[in-house]
Amino acid sequence: MAIYRRLFVCYILAFSLFFKSVIPCSPNPTKPDRDITELAILAPVVIIAHVVNISVDSNIQLFTQYSACLNVLEILKRDNSTYIPQTFCTKDFGTEAMCLSHVFPNNSYVFYLNADLKARYDANFAAATPATHTVIALARRGHCDVENSTNCVPPNITDAPKEITEVEEGGNVILNCHASGTKPYVVTWFFNGKSSSMPLYTTVGYDGSLILREISKRSQGKYTCRIKNAAGSVSHETRIIVRLKHCGDMLMVQKKTDITSPNFPGLYPPDKTCVWRLCPPRSNRLKFRFNMFQLHQYDSISIDNECDKSQDSWRSYCGSVLPGEFVSRCKSKCVQLRLFSTIKFPHDPPFLGMNVTVEPTSEKRTRRFDVLKHYCNSDLVIKGRFVKHNLWTFNSIKIYALESFKVSNKSAEVGQNKNYNIVYKNRDRYGCFRQNDFKKDYFYFLTFDSDKVLTVKSAIADNKSRVGAYVRKVLQKYKNKDSLCKPSV
Repeated sequence: MAIYRRLFVCYILAFSLFFKSVIPCSPNPTKPDRDITELAILAPVVIIAHVVNISVDSNIQLFTQYSACLNVLEILKRDNSTYIPQTFCTKDFGTEAMCLSHVFPNNSYVFYLNADLKARYDANFAAATPATHTVIALARRGHCDVENSTNCVPPNITDAPKEITEVEEGGNVILNCHASGTKPYVVTWFFNGKSSSMPLYTTVGYDGSLILREISKRSQGKYTCRIKNAAGSVSHETRIIVRLKHCGDMLMVQKKTDITSPNFPGLYPPDKTCVWRLCPPRSNRLKFRFNMFQLHQYDSISIDNECDKSQDSWRSYCGSVLPGEFVSRCKSKCVQLRLFSTIKFPHDPPFLGMNVTVEPTSEKRTRRFDVLKHYCNSDLVIKGRFVKHNLWTFNSIKIYALESFKVSNKSAEVGQNKNYNIVYKNRDRYGCFRQNDFKKDYFYFLTFDSDKVLTVKSAIADNKSRVGAYVRKVLQKYKNKDSLCKPSV
């Protein structure tokens, strides 16, 4: 049996490696299309070379990167500090299915290389182009000698933004970057030193200007415009400072008060955190009742009692799981409500936001986790330990029952000291994404679905936290007392 298991594991590994190696890539959408002259302007080294051989048989291993060994025919461009041998091998070539340039032995190409003589990709599939007469003529335009040519003028910036540009949150801005000198120019923008990390809703215009829409706090930073032509390059830096709009409030809650997300009912701002500090009268707590709760799927709210020293939020709600009603933990102590809004994409589904009524109350506090409610709504309640992940079944694990607190009559095959399969969810009972730490033991509240599969409704870690200690204490009290769940006559 052990041999079959090993063979099965080897089969799975080989299967996954095969698919990993043959799945075609997706071209990088952030890389613009470049013509031959622009590629030659941007590359530190441009040569015409004959491919002597490549490191694999390109007709068979179509999804393998390889090196190309070259015999240099002519150097069109290089830095003074770069040494180019007559023959050498350069890396990072492959088929277009890997988004690389594919070259063939016994053919000549124009190669665009970095200073270390490795393939350079300023556009997709563009580290080498066949060395036709037209391609060579266009590539020669990518470099000129300033000292020995009257028609070779380095770029000089004539129109550029201020060193510091202040923009209102949610607004738009255009950063111009124009220059004089020998044409053509290649304009490249960098955000905090990187050309591939531009904020969302950022585009480059036909004239090289940078257009930023729906400015948010992530748009704040340093923007660098670099203009390069055949004679040299020049750069200009500007820093955008975003004037953030106020979001949230500090309130003494003396009566019923409605708290709403910005623009309710409608789209609230992306990439923003709003904080409300709510304080009750002396000897009172705060009662929350959510009338509307429809957030973006990755957004959330957290509610924290200022009297609680725990680092974890008292309550967190995400998506569209209606929180209902609850009462804060401590008398006379303030509560902080935070709305966390993530970046939004153009085709995301619409959402309305939240509307919650807050009022002072003398009612008892609401427990962070209602053990009796979950106990009565579960078919099985156990303390379990992770054994292994189940193959072929999504989000399914095998656990060992260390202790049983409630066993349903629906199945006699579950209980203490047994291994069995359960299905867990990546979202908790409040709709928030969670990472399951299977190194810990958990108190599992489980139910049977229509196919008699055990599904996790709630799972509380058996650790030293206040919630874990409380659940452990109450479950010992409720152990095998199903009568607690029967309504009184």
